[in-house]
Amino acid sequence: PEQFRGMLTGFMEIDRRTNGLQPGEVVTVVGNTGIGKTKFREKILYNFWRDGHSVLEILSECFPQHTQERLECMALGGMVTLPADTYLSDVLRSGQLTAEQKDAYQHVLDMFKEIPSEYCIVSPNAYSHLDELESTIAGLKQRYGIEAIGVDDFHNQRIEGGSSERDHLAQGDVMTWLKRIAVRYELVVLVEIQEKQGTVGQKNVDKSDVVAYSHKIAEKSDMIIRLFDDSGLDNPDSIYKTVQVLKHKTSADHYSFPIVMDDRRMFIDNAPAYAVDEQYDAPLAMRVGNAAAEIFGD
Repeated sequence: PEQFRGMLTGFMEIDRRTNGLQPGEVVTVVGNTGIGKTKFREKILYNFWRDGHSVLEILSECFPQHTQERLECMALGGMVTLPADTYLSDVLRSGQLTAEQKDAYQHVLDMFKEIPSEYCIVSPNAYSHLDELESTIAGLKQRYGIEAIGVDDFHNQRIEGGSSERDHLAQGDVMTWLKRIAVRYELVVLVEIQEKQGTVGQKNVDKSDVVAYSHKIAEKSDMIIRLFDDSGLDNPDSIYKTVQVLKHKTSADHYSFPIVMDDRRMFIDNAPAYAVDEQYDAPLAMRVGNAAAEIFGD
């Protein structure tokens, strides 16, 4: 029902089952190195912003201009086709857009100007410890009504006065603080976490196994989403990834669905129409994907 609808991620399977993410929820995106955790988390934050929700992104390993570039590419990627082995970010950065691509890019910039919500960014050089930003969060909540926060590179974040003896203790402190911030300021918090090496490549995993660095990560997370490169596809160049929802406190969990993640165009979205019951059939999805390839160009 509309009165209970939360913030929609833009990924239909999640939104259908959860009716949107609610204030106070911490969402953990977990996956192996290079799987696309940052892009996936940022795509959800981007979708929130497009839907009229003001958001805040806290960076620790890249600069604001890189975030702006990724947002522009996310919007532009679905409008353009590219030659093989060409990346949209390189084309955009070097100013080598075709006339048609320039028109599409101008459309994206005009569209961004019309979005009434704010996309706020904290630069890595603006803080040393994550909890230094509470006054900033409180101020942006009051001024712009921010409703969601994205935290870049969870493993590099620290809380002042928190544990420094072992990484897993420090990460537990960070997760506890983020959960408190989510509840105190009525925010959806999105964080990304490296998957434990022992579960990489395994399809059927438990939430406590993939984030075993600290039990507080699994405990304090209201939702755990795992990005998985299904080895059943047997195609390292595939633009398809599997999303596995391992936990959600107020809706169904342990379900999977495919998404499109085209790194060259920075295009991330729902996969083309696919047939799926309770279990995602990767070979079937690949056949459907091949049949729909014309829609997405190469």
